[in-house]
Amino acid sequence: MKITTCIQEAIKCSKAGLPVLLMGSPGLGKTSVPMMIAKMLGLPYRELRCAEFESVDFRGICVADLEKRVATWLPADFWPTEACVLNFDEITQAPAELTSPLLKIFLGGSIGEYKLPAGTILFATGNLVSDRAGCSRITSALRERCVVINIEADAQEWLEWYDNEPDRCDAVLSFIQANPAMLHRWDPKLDYNQPTPRNWARLGKLMAFDPAVETMAGIIGPEVAPVFHAHYHTSKALGATEDYLDGKPLPKSPAAMSTAVQAMARDLVNKTWDADAIASFVEVVESLPGTMQILFIRTVAKTGGVKAISGKDWRKLVAKHAATINEAVR
Repeated sequence: MKITTCIQEAIKCSKAGLPVLLMGSPGLGKTSVPMMIAKMLGLPYRELRCAEFESVDFRGICVADLEKRVATWLPADFWPTEACVLNFDEITQAPAELTSPLLKIFLGGSIGEYKLPAGTILFATGNLVSDRAGCSRITSALRERCVVINIEADAQEWLEWYDNEPDRCDAVLSFIQANPAMLHRWDPKLDYNQPTPRNWARLGKLMAFDPAVETMAGIIGPEVAPVFHAHYHTSKALGATEDYLDGKPLPKSPAAMSTAVQAMARDLVNKTWDADAIASFVEVVESLPGTMQILFIRTVAKTGGVKAISGKDWRKLVAKHAATINEAVR
């Protein structure tokens, strides 16, 4: 299930009072789901990393009342005191002795004298045992307490998210657009980092510093890094939007052309152009292959600049791709 659908379904489960267990390979953004749901519902987000705790931590500390000759358990301060989204991250890495405390939390919302605040929404995330990510198989008793949702990578969905990130790298964006199958290539038998949605976002932050291909390989792996490295340097060699408006041919490589087209679309929205330049934009865009015309219009629409392509000169082109524009701004 892709992340947007996962969020929708997880919200339904939370409204029904059912804990959700999100499963999937490393790097898919499982932890981001409960974080986004907390933001959508206006609740605080709290996270407990199961591998960092022992069973006694969950129960708290035993304190003796000598006058009454009884002992009571004081809960730890990491337990929430108000309604929130509480996520037990990497639950498949929890030590075996946490199974019983977790069962009590997920079944009855309490442990010892502590009770979860009313309205608290429970989540857990975990990797698959088959991914060899240092996790153990979750017990059937704990799994049965949750609605299990499996997350998968979706290139188009990730691109739409990444396109709006403030530290977005255009070369990463255009590379995944041209090579969607490379967004997530996880092989548990390989002993090095591999392309995942999380790692592409990490690489995008690094690209501002022009890293060596070996450093890129430390994030997305030695197989994909050289391919992206070549794409990146091809992208850097692209001309400015003004060059293309003056008649410079766009690159023939689909990936490089994609990068140039998106840069032109953003420049159309973010810069001021005179009537002659607008006419040149129309001429250049109309000369593009159909898929690139659509990419141009989608990029303009998603950048928030629909008005930039609503003038008389654009009417024919906009009408041709009206459905694409409506979808992009929906």
